[in-house]
Amino acid sequence: MPRLFFGEPHIAGKYYYSDDMQGFNFERRRMGFAAALETIVSTAGRAGSPSVYLGSLPTDDYLPGFSAQNTLSVLGPAIAARIWLGHASNVSAHYDTLEQRRLRRRRNPRFTLFPAASVICMSARLTTPWRASL
Repeated sequence: MPRLFFGEPHIAGKYYYSDDMQGFNFERRRMGFAAALETIVSTAGRAGSPSVYLGSLPTDDYLPGFSAQNTLSVLGPAIAARIWLGHASNVSAHYDTLEQRRLRRRRNPRFTLFPAASVICMSARLTTPWRASL
């Protein structure tokens, strides 16, 4: 069952640590895929609604055929496609253990890519990230 991320309206889609740095400013809930999509759609653009997104869903499990119809030649066939669905959000730099590809329907997303060797230093503010607009 996928995890749905909820952020209260005051975070304005900025998923991060809580003010006391003892936890996060969002909560995770397990929810069926159809119910999660309904929650995302029904709360989108509504004043006072939380920001909501589904993170890192394996497309082969939840959107059969999507991977086959949306291949990227630069990625090997062993890399399984994953998708993020939800409201506009701003997620701070973090380390993910999964390979990622991102397709976005609106706007030009911007990523900050760090060298693999900097994983140890992710909490230290690196001064030489490589930025890319995709």
